Amino acid sequence: MDTQALETGIETKHGSSERDALAQIQDRDRDDRSLNVKPLNLLERGGVVLAPRKDSWWESRAVFNPAAYKDGEGTVHLLYRAIGDDNGAYVSRLGHATSKNGVDFERMSDKPVLAPHKDYPYDQGAIEDPRITEIEGKIYITYVAVGVPALTPGKLCPSALASTKDFMVFERYGIITPLDDIDDRDTVLFPKRINGDYVMLHRPQQILNGDYRGWKTGEPSAIWMAFSKDLKKWGMGRPIMKPEKNWEAKKIGSGPPPIETPDGWLLLYHGVDKDHVYRAGAALLDLKNPTRVIARLSQPILEPKEKYEAAGDVPNVVFPEGAVVLDERLYVYCSSASSGFSRVVTCVPHPQKRGRERVWRGGLCMAHRATLFLSLFSGGAEHM
Repeated sequence: MDTQALETGIETKHGSSERDALAQIQDRDRDDRSLNVKPLNLLERGGVVLAPRKDSWWESRAVFNPAAYKDGEGTVHLLYRAIGDDNGAYVSRLGHATSKNGVDFERMSDKPVLAPHKDYPYDQGAIEDPRITEIEGKIYITYVAVGVPALTPGKLCPSALASTKDFMVFERYGIITPLDDIDDRDTVLFPKRINGDYVMLHRPQQILNGDYRGWKTGEPSAIWMAFSKDLKKWGMGRPIMKPEKNWEAKKIGSGPPPIETPDGWLLLYHGVDKDHVYRAGAALLDLKNPTRVIARLSQPILEPKEKYEAAGDVPNVVFPEGAVVLDERLYVYCSSASSGFSRVVTCVPHPQKRGRERVWRGGLCMAHRATLFLSLFSGGAEHM
């Protein structure tokens, strides 16, 4: 590769049409400075799969932010965050629903399966935003632990760990993020040890001038990676991904736990712009050294479009949090903006666009612009 090729990720042997496609992407990236975001939108919205139950005391107001897990029999489990009336206290609890096809879900309990409890002061205010990871045959749940009333201004919330065998009984292990005086959310575990260590992604933040900013740096909040020998004691680690584009300029955070593919760890994440619009992005981490980001899309893969994504308690939100591979398709479960009509949305790839595409850090270099994970699941992604 020559110097220009190293900077763009494109080998000079590629034809002029491919270079022209890359030039268009680079021009578009420069336009991002004016927030002229052009999402790839190569996801198919599968529709609403869960809605609030007005006759339920604990999930009448909202259901959102679902974690997803596929068991050995192919059943998809969702642990979803739910809000009831609670006299306006906005207390979050977790519910459980299952599906055989990834779309039609049945609630498995009329009661929350994991809820705040006075015996656990660190999450007695609320349990929020779960993620599910199976490691060595054991099902773990990371979640945001709120030890104060949920609507407390400027609250600092760490992340906690629990496990379950049946989604009915849970064992709590306590706080796992290393510092208790910062805000540390969007914590996900990798589904296997790497070089003998458990691996965690998290987002440490502090409050500066009334706003959440990156811990110690004061810059927009980034995704960090940390390691542990026992899942209990973690160091802070270091940042591996920082906001790069205007559509994610305010902060980024991990979505579902990384998915192992032959070409790398697929990481879906959310990015928030200066107007507080949430979009979904995608990146690829090295299999053996996941601190190394080997590919990252310059444009979001999904942005708020439907009415239920645009209006609500937190407007303009697409927030991926759960993902499973089912029947060779990637199902991504996203939260939306609405609270009174909050929904969990299934997004699946367009089957006609599952081509052998090449993906680079600066963007997609093939003209028809397949997304990163479509390439991976069709076996066509190439390393930089």
